[in-house]
Parts: sequence; structure tokens; C-alpha cells
Amino acid sequence: MRPSEHPQQYFDRYLDQAADRYVQGLKRAGLRPNARLTKAVAERAAREAYDGYMRQLNEARNHDIQIILYAYHLQMKTLKQESARLRLKVCLPLAALFGGLAWYSGTHSGFIAGSSLLFALGVGVLLAVIVLGAIFDRARL
Repeated sequence: MRPSEHPQQYFDRYLDQAADRYVQGLKRAGLRPNARLTKAVAERAAREAYDGYMRQLNEARNHDIQIILYAYHLQMKTLKQESARLRLKVCLPLAALFGGLAWYSGTHSGFIAGSSLLFALGVGVLLAVIVLGAIFDRARL
């Protein structure tokens, strides 16, 4: 997070600089200060100080938002990579197990009728989990 200056400190610093510029400008022009000119310069300096502080706050806010979004994207990328590894570690061995059970129940008569179809359906579901996970977790352009 980008630190921001206290508003009163910013305003005081800005007005001090504006007063110095005003005095230097009067000296360069060879003029004497008058109330109307001093009031106009002070009002303009106050407006500029407010606008400058608001611009600084907006830049700090936008910077902070960008940092948060960057951290979010990094965490999402890491999470997707870890979930893809976990899907492969869990689903592939289970699909191989169900595939073996489907083959075994289909070739041996000791199993309940239709169990090979249920095991084959389990293989299909596990493979679908892997494929759909890869589709939904792919990098977006």
C-alpha cells in the first residue's frame, strides 16, 4: 500500500510553496502586493492544493488496486496449478482402478450383472472431471 500524506500537511506545504512563488513573482515583476491580487492567488493556490491532493489520493488508490489485483491473479494461478496436479494424482489412479474393475467384472461371472457398466461409467466420470477441470482452469486471454 502506498502511504499518503496527511491532508493538512499537504495543504500547508502547498500553500507555503505558492506563497514563495507569489513573492518571487512580485519581486521579478517589480510590483507591490495588493489585497485583491493576494486573495485571488490564495484562492487559486487552495483550489490547486485540493486538486493536487485528490489526484495524489486517486493515484495511490489506483496503485493499491493494481497491487491487490496482481496478488489475486498470482494466487488464482497457483491455485489452478495445484488443483490440476491434484486432479491428476487422484482421478487417474481411480479411473485406472475402475477400468480394471470394469474389465474384471465383465470377464468374470462372479460379479453382479451390470456392474461392469457402472465401473465403466465411473471411469467416464473421472475422465470427465479431468477434462472439464482443464477446460475451466485454462488461462484466459
